[in-house]
Amino acid sequence: MMWKINLSRKKLIILFVLIFFEFAVMEIMYIVHRKKLAASLETHKKIVTGIILNAKETYGRSNRHSFYVYGFNNNSTISYGNASILVGWQRLIGKKFPVIYDTTNPENNHMLIFPDDFNDWNLPFPDSLKWVLKFNDRYNPHP
Repeated sequence: MMWKINLSRKKLIILFVLIFFEFAVMEIMYIVHRKKLAASLETHKKIVTGIILNAKETYGRSNRHSFYVYGFNNNSTISYGNASILVGWQRLIGKKFPVIYDTTNPENNHMLIFPDDFNDWNLPFPDSLKWVLKFNDRYNPHP
């Protein structure tokens, strides 16, 4: 037996508006949450050295992605984070980079690798990390 759905045009429009409204509310909630995390990190920030522990590839619908997992020490506790990276970054495993984290919530952290990462927190990009620019096409475009 087939279900027959008979929605009038008006009901259909209302349904689409409600679905759009729901997605808009979810997006606003997400943005507010991210801003709260950023404000807390800015207020309670600490910078320590982290190390890339692992890198792995995952396959999405249209392309491959790699993720790196890093660890850092915060008050004698090891915390972890992860972020999306370009494929082929397995060569960075074991390398050390600065990590900025929220002392009240160490799960709120970011590893700083590229100039944009440092700019996001109004920090100067150190000369000692210029070697990583070759891993990002934005800073090392191919001819």
